[in-house]
Amino acid sequence: MVGSSGCSAGLMVIGPMCERTFEQHGFPMPADFVEALSVQFVLANLQQTDAIATMTRDIAHHYRRQGLVSVLPFNFPKLMRPLGITWNRDRTMSPSTTLLIECLEEAAASGAPA
Repeated sequence: MVGSSGCSAGLMVIGPMCERTFEQHGFPMPADFVEALSVQFVLANLQQTDAIATMTRDIAHHYRRQGLVSVLPFNFPKLMRPLGITWNRDRTMSPSTTLLIECLEEAAASGAPA
């Protein structure tokens, strides 16, 4: 998004995709590479360094509209990754949690993006 010294991304599988995309645009992969799951961490990193980051188009444009980032014209391939849910097995799930799990299972069964 901003600057050029690093690429901050969501999962280990994003590294190779990020590298291929840089190469396709004629750029080497940045030497400093940080992967993070937290959008808040990524945003703070962008604001305090000259790093760049990968994030979903919707999130990137949300922060662009707020004037917090600039968006580079890179098109990354659509990346589908596994989704997991963790909860405390010693506590009863709330109705909203149960509904969320049912919705995710339904979306996964239909092949829809979760």
